[in-house]
Amino acid sequence: MGAELAQSPFSGDSGGQAAARPELSLNSTSRAHAKAKPEDEGQAGDQLSVAEVAEQILKDPENTARMQRVTDAAQRVAELQAESGRLAAAMAEAEVASAAGAEQREREAQASAAALIADAEVAAAEKLLQAAQLQAQSAEAAKGKWAGDINEDAERLESAKAAAAAGAAGALASLPLVASDGGGGAAAAVLALATAGVASALLGVTYRYAVCQDLANTQLKAGVVAAFGLVRGLGQANGILAGGGGSNRFAGLDLSLEALGGAGLALGQCMLVAAFAATAVEAGMQRGLVKPFGAAADGSGDGAGSP
Repeated sequence: MGAELAQSPFSGDSGGQAAARPELSLNSTSRAHAKAKPEDEGQAGDQLSVAEVAEQILKDPENTARMQRVTDAAQRVAELQAESGRLAAAMAEAEVASAAGAEQREREAQASAAALIADAEVAAAEKLLQAAQLQAQSAEAAKGKWAGDINEDAERLESAKAAAAAGAAGALASLPLVASDGGGGAAAAVLALATAGVASALLGVTYRYAVCQDLANTQLKAGVVAAFGLVRGLGQANGILAGGGGSNRFAGLDLSLEALGGAGLALGQCMLVAAFAATAVEAGMQRGLVKPFGAAADGSGDGAGSP
């Protein structure tokens, strides 16, 4: 068949053409089948190779261990994520609880502080009330004591005794001083003695009331004497300086040596007279002739200082 086709390829015979078409079709089909068969065999070989490779990979212990580690790591990551979520939720709950607890503690602390302040105020008020009550009781007791202990008539009598003793002592102490002056006549001397006696009598009454029953308080006694002596002496000294006729004057006062000497002498005399007057009252108290203030009612001053 091939020879005939080769001998007359362009033959116009229709039978020859008909016979040639089937042969061409068969040849084409055979060639197509021949080409397809190797391709199918190659695909099957490729599929077999992939399966074998996959099987080898799965059967490899190292790859299996790697896959197991990857699986474990994935599970661990999932567990850590879940644990992280639970931890975040727990922390959020703890923050909420802590905030609520802090607010509660703050309210409790404020309430406790307010209670302490209120207690302190109440305690302070109670202390003030107790102090006021004690003061009132003390004043009431003192009032009752003075009302019960003081006998006004007896006190007046003792004050008169003190005035008489101090006045007499002051006049006697002034007598030699007035006599030594002797420049103003008898009337001036009598006036000077009377002035000294009256001032000394006032000193005696004041001395008795000031000393009261504190007979050992020498500072109080000296203070009373110095006060009276200075007041009377400074008055006389001022009169001498103001009435001086010297040429050395300042602010209306004679500051000459003679005037200053006379003023100093008058001040010293007044201090001496006051000391004599106080000594007379003190001697009367020591011997019980004059009772200290507050001792006239019960006679507790009798012989208080007698030897």
